[in-house]
Amino acid sequence: MRHILIIISLLLFTSPLFGDSHKGKILYGWETSSGIQLREFGDKDIHPQYKGDVENRKPNGLGIMNFPDGRKYVGEWKNGKRTFAFPSGFKYVGEYKVGKMWNVKKYNKDGKYVGEYKNGEVWNGIVYDKNGNIKGTWVNGVKQ
Repeated sequence: MRHILIIISLLLFTSPLFGDSHKGKILYGWETSSGIQLREFGDKDIHPQYKGDVENRKPNGLGIMNFPDGRKYVGEWKNGKRTFAFPSGFKYVGEYKVGKMWNVKKYNKDGKYVGEYKNGEVWNGIVYDKNGNIKGTWVNGVKQ
């Protein structure tokens, strides 16, 4: 019984060593087929640099990502996906590849789905101008 308690204690105290304990470290974003994965190595001229909360090698929680071209994202991440929230109440949630919106969903201030983007272009949904007038409707990337 004593040996079991010692083993359990060792596992509990050493588990942070095997988790995502990257607080305060700069990590590098590597694009993979499953989205951005973070590594402790990379080239700042090629890979985005990330500092923030991490879970399963993906940004999760609050963080800052600086891109090689000078762009910067500060905000919320969930499972490696960014959430952009605007004062108007609209939210964009999804992945970005090579700086373009990819598999990004757009929600209105009530949390209702409005549309989506792929390869940086409107894919499905309705686009409004700044006055709230309908500018166009898209289905599978084609304006209707």
